[in-house]
Amino acid sequence: MKAKDLMTTDVVTCSTDDFLNEASRQMWENDCGFVAVAEDGEMHGVLTDRDICMAAYTRGVPLAEIPINAVMNEESVTCTPDDDIARVHELMRKYVVRRIPVVNGRQIVGVVSLNDLAIAAHDTKGKDLEEVGITLATVCRHREPAGA
Repeated sequence: MKAKDLMTTDVVTCSTDDFLNEASRQMWENDCGFVAVAEDGEMHGVLTDRDICMAAYTRGVPLAEIPINAVMNEESVTCTPDDDIARVHELMRKYVVRRIPVVNGRQIVGVVSLNDLAIAAHDTKGKDLEEVGITLATVCRHREPAGA
């Protein structure tokens, strides 16, 4: 199975010029915890609901005053539509992420989430269920406290 077989193609995006309140609105209205930051389909980074929460807490100003480009992760981990699902699991585990943007060159064409992997494993009557469990355990493991 390939990334293109599981990816969500209706990717929620925001612009680098938007503010965190817009990203939050998009996440709320689309029931997701991730937006791709893109201009004309070209990916420039990613932003998660956790990124927004941490920015709100650490900066102490309204979300409408925090630009997305000040918080987004520009070094996002990606895969291609033809990458095997095993590669997606590998990337999620290595970089401890729950979502992998799928790109064709720099154009975002989809996203594969841990949810997509779990649903596919369930729908195939448990095929790859162990892989999903390992990925989930790896991604959800607590990190060592700073200075430990």
